[in-house]
Amino acid sequence: MNILVLNTDLNSGCRFYRVIHPFNHLREITGWNIDIVDSNIIDGNIDEEVIKERDYIYCFRGLSYGLYSLLVKAKSNGVKIIYEIDDLYHDIPKYNISHNFWSDSSLRNVEEFMKIADKVVVTTKSLKNYYLRFNSNIVVIDNYINKDFIPKKKYNKTKIFRIGWAGSTSHDADIDMIVDPVTRFINESNSKLVFVGGDYRRYFIEIPYNKMEFIKGTFKSILQENEDIVKNYYSILASSRIDIGIAPLKDIFFNQCRSSIKLKEYTSLKIPFLASNLPEYNKFCKNIKVGNICLFRNNEDLYRKLKLFYKYPKLLDSISNQINQDIYYNDSRIKLFDF
Repeated sequence: MNILVLNTDLNSGCRFYRVIHPFNHLREITGWNIDIVDSNIIDGNIDEEVIKERDYIYCFRGLSYGLYSLLVKAKSNGVKIIYEIDDLYHDIPKYNISHNFWSDSSLRNVEEFMKIADKVVVTTKSLKNYYLRFNSNIVVIDNYINKDFIPKKKYNKTKIFRIGWAGSTSHDADIDMIVDPVTRFINESNSKLVFVGGDYRRYFIEIPYNKMEFIKGTFKSILQENEDIVKNYYSILASSRIDIGIAPLKDIFFNQCRSSIKLKEYTSLKIPFLASNLPEYNKFCKNIKVGNICLFRNNEDLYRKLKLFYKYPKLLDSISNQINQDIYYNDSRIKLFDF
């Protein structure tokens, strides 16, 4: 099998979860010839002979007309095309930093990519249902986590209860909606609010500054230091000494289509969590058998559960010990390719 993988995401950790790690793993277990190429070199720079030799071209988030033309030409030569899109880019909320990047013309290009693809890959069932209008052959593949990159978690040995949030700088509305319950809890308890990656301390103006902490760990900042930004991200998260992670998502259609990667990040390090009760988060909690105790329905529910875990810390130990299901992703990408 001879596969060319074209990656168009050059700035975030998504390319590691969706392209680099899974396809490196696929190469190891199959012996297939798999080349991963960043698509920024594609404006007529790829030799057509290289395209003709391929059985498949796998394109992650292709946008440009030049890349589209390349895939059309490859398909006319018998190469099968697989296209992947990992978020609902047709409905990005304005508060998300990616909103302005995905213009109407870019989205029209995405639709054309999907229409010519032999298969389309997405991350969730909701995303599949939305994009079926452009291609009927859509496969859902969850995020791949490389278990070799997961370090040992460093435990909090102080008496200060550490609530953590980890992620990028694109979650303003998600953070804003939990300001009240988190502020109430922090100010009533011997606790600290910790941000890893995105620094959202500015939203919590009623929490004393010494009861908050920011740990630099955004994908962009790590990118300047080391190529494999996901491996570094896990090291930073593991050393944050978080007692419980929070994963709020505003209940909008864009977020209903998002994957459970945030919960996988927490649980891979055996960090218990409290998450919004949205479809993929709910499904994930059922899969790891922690039930609704790790989900919150609204702000008052979040406040009550923070108080519960603070009062009964052994509950956190119980949940942490229960997270023993293999959440590291697997070899399902093999199914995409005909033998």
